[in-house]
Amino acid sequence: MNDVPLVIVGVATCNNIHTIDHTIDMLIGQTRPPDRIIFCDNSSDGTHHKIQEYQGCDEAPPIEIIDQSGDGVADAYDHILDQAEGYDIFATIQTELQVDSEWLEGHIRLHDKYPDIDMVMGDHKTNVPTDKQVSPDERPYYSGRNFSAKSGALEGVDGWDSHFLRGADWAMRIRLAGAGTRV
Repeated sequence: MNDVPLVIVGVATCNNIHTIDHTIDMLIGQTRPPDRIIFCDNSSDGTHHKIQEYQGCDEAPPIEIIDQSGDGVADAYDHILDQAEGYDIFATIQTELQVDSEWLEGHIRLHDKYPDIDMVMGDHKTNVPTDKQVSPDERPYYSGRNFSAKSGALEGVDGWDSHFLRGADWAMRIRLAGAGTRV
């Protein structure tokens, strides 16, 4: 990994007009902000337009919006991953989660501390990055709510199964373990 890794954060949105400002402000306010934020939006409530208000903002990293053509969080993450070229670390966070200002920096620190670990799972309840190695065999399912992955880990298993409407792709655990990915 580079000394200063290129970090992309992907966010799936669907009718999040009431939470999207907080999500974007939370990402912009990170002690180590992402280099790029990619939203995949499937909204009918104006969320897309709200995100557009942040594009080109001096305080924000580049923000992109993809219109989601399918359904579900897994499909949205796959669309985002298709656009996330050249990254060292790819992270996701869902709009209803609250994380502190060191969320992304914490994920980066863990990737640096454990260079043989490909994915870092953050706690999806307390929203604090975990500081332990978790074998794919120990986790009942993979959750996309709060995690980060090194370049190539997700591509090596062809991303998410778009048949899952949620980001919790339990079959991904099997694909990750089969590919030798360390989680």
